[in-house]
Amino acid sequence: MSSSQSCPPHLQPLQIPPGSYNPLTPISRDELREQHALGKEIADAITNAPIGEAVDEEDLEAELEGMEQEQIDEKMLKTGTIPVNDELSRLPAVGNGEVSAGKGKARVEEEDEEEELRKLQAEMAM
Repeated sequence: MSSSQSCPPHLQPLQIPPGSYNPLTPISRDELREQHALGKEIADAITNAPIGEAVDEEDLEAELEGMEQEQIDEKMLKTGTIPVNDELSRLPAVGNGEVSAGKGKARVEEEDEEEELRKLQAEMAM
């Protein structure tokens, strides 16, 4: 009985037919490129595999928005003072008098003006 027959099938040495594999057989460039691409794909899969906890995209987006807002705030603080004189000259003038009902005061002024006009007319008629 040979040693290969006493071992279970999964532990038996690999039986390679003679002439089918020779480590000194030249490999074509295409085969070499395929092997290189396969090796690169395996290396990329190993190096790009996430380690530890998965990254939460929403947390990253919130952190990015916070950082962007901080940059905007810093830029706004560094802009300096804004010239206010130009803006103030465009605004209408504000009255310093008392605020009243409006219509009543306008009528009194109108009546006063009419009375003054009558007085002037009477003086000129003399």
